[in-house]
Amino acid sequence: MSEVSGEPAGSTRSRTRDGRTPCPAPTAATTDVEQLGHALRGLYLGALYRWCGRPEAAADQLTDELLTILDLVLLGIQDTRPSPA
Repeated sequence: MSEVSGEPAGSTRSRTRDGRTPCPAPTAATTDVEQLGHALRGLYLGALYRWCGRPEAAADQLTDELLTILDLVLLGIQDTRPSPA
């Protein structure tokens, strides 16, 4: 390994002019994370919109709905992950 770059000697990895390694191209995993982010944002905005439309709604009702949404999404993700082989 090169002591300067931390890469194996003779590495052909491309670098930018300032010596940094460029970001890798998006993969299926990063796309899934982006889709999850978009879904969570949509669920959050939907809960906030419903909460704003109820004049008698208390702040803890929004908190409860958001926690329920997170539980459903996170448990759903956890259940659909492939088991390690």
